[in-house]
Parts: sequence; C-alpha cells; structure tokens
Amino acid sequence: GWDYEPFEIPAEVYADFKENVADRGASAYQAWTKLVADYKEAHPELAAEVEAIIDGRDPVEVTPADFPALENGFSQATR
Repeated sequence: GWDYEPFEIPAEVYADFKENVADRGASAYQAWTKLVADYKEAHPELAAEVEAIIDGRDPVEVTPADFPALENGFSQATR
C-alpha cells in the first residue's frame, strides 16, 4: 500500500530518481554531445549531411531494412 497522501512523494523516492535516472541521463547526454562534437570536428561534411537529414532539410526514405536488428540482450531503453 501507499502510506502517503495523494501526490506526496517521499524524499527518498526523489533521491533515488535523481541518482538512478536524472544523473545517469545527464551523464549520457554529456557523453552524447561530446561524441557529436568530436564527429563534427573529424567529419564536418558528413556531420552537416546528417544534420540536414535530421532537421528535415534533406529528406531521405528510410525503411526497416536500413537498421540492423538489435543484438539479443540489449538492455538500454530506446524510447
């Protein structure tokens, strides 16, 4: 059962969320932005092409065959 008032969230739940979700997400985001910056520096023309596709300035047709299947046991959420 829930021993708290509606919409009351115990401090330990907030702390757990921060440690296991928010902080992990911030670290992953920092790693991602560094990866993107490094890629842009190493491959400026390809990076510009990728950005144009993502921004919708250069649309491409993508089919499921364009993406490899995830390996069995992949444990990170993709949504």
